[in-house]
Amino acid sequence: VGGMHVYTPGDVEAVNGTDVRLKCTFYSSAPINPNTVVISWSFRPLKPGREESVFHYQQRPYPPPDGIFRKRVVWAGDVMGRDASIILQQVKFTYNGTYVCQVKNPPDVHGPSGEIRLRVVTTVNGAAQLLTCELFFGSGAEIAQARILSSRVSGPGLEASDVTIDISGQKQKKPVVSALLVLKERGNRPQLLISPSPVSSITVKTPADLQASKGDTVTLSCTFISSSTPTSKMTVDWSYRPPTGGPPQTFFHFSSRAFLPLEGQFSGRIRWRGTPARSDASISLVNATLNDNGTYTCSVRNPPDVHGSPSSHTLLTVTPKAPSIRFSDVTVLLVFILLPSTIITFFLLGRMTCPGEPCGRSQRYRSSIEVTEG
Repeated sequence: VGGMHVYTPGDVEAVNGTDVRLKCTFYSSAPINPNTVVISWSFRPLKPGREESVFHYQQRPYPPPDGIFRKRVVWAGDVMGRDASIILQQVKFTYNGTYVCQVKNPPDVHGPSGEIRLRVVTTVNGAAQLLTCELFFGSGAEIAQARILSSRVSGPGLEASDVTIDISGQKQKKPVVSALLVLKERGNRPQLLISPSPVSSITVKTPADLQASKGDTVTLSCTFISSSTPTSKMTVDWSYRPPTGGPPQTFFHFSSRAFLPLEGQFSGRIRWRGTPARSDASISLVNATLNDNGTYTCSVRNPPDVHGSPSSHTLLTVTPKAPSIRFSDVTVLLVFILLPSTIITFFLLGRMTCPGEPCGRSQRYRSSIEVTEG
């Protein structure tokens, strides 16, 4: 069978604080080329929220530079062995959710992704807790401000305000968007240690909702912001998830050139409209049908910008085309001008032909038998 096939175990359980292997293997009908294979892992939390990039592989591993998975993901795969597995280290309850494994081996770039639902089941007490912060740097200064966005600090008498910041005298020239901070106990007072580093990230944006009528050509808009100039390594993937759910189905891939779907419901109906140099990764869907209803996901990765918000979703709703009556110019001319004129003309001709009494009654009717008086 041709095409790309990705295999994952489905459900995995792990003990809080331990390491877990997220197994993902694949089959490709094309020869494996380690220079062009692209592997992406993403995470959807249990609660509604944005999809987060976990790991990316393209000639080399790209672990996440920030976020909850920073320094928690290890490459455990073997491209030539058709293995795209990763290891999550010291899993937390916040890791509960769905992990999506996508593999592309051009020209095998279409097909469903693999999904793993991870459940962290047991609490393990540890000395380290996590804080998520946003850092702001002034020109030539060390830290102008550090604002705590969310806290998961636990323990008797331990509050977020009981945190001091130490950057060991390091200076940062390039602004840091976000960082994962580790809280460690030092004596009677916890201390927050950070190691600032530039963050390479990408942000993808699509309209949240899109309405269309059956038979329309729909433009699925997708733009992105990358801290790096787009190169030949940049990839774009469009996937589709029906309203009934299930794993997303990749139907379009761009890597130096467009790989259009050759089979399935989108065969012959997708057009590449993007311009990577202008940060545009849009496509169009020709002759929309009611079966096209669902969620469309645009994913863009531009190494080293492969993390951040590399994916965005659009919910497409296709409705039946409302019946409409359209009058052409010729129809309007016939109905409102020529038809009344014709009726009037025949009426006038009838009057001219039969003046006075109506036709057929101009001569008095006489019977062959007449009755006379007297």
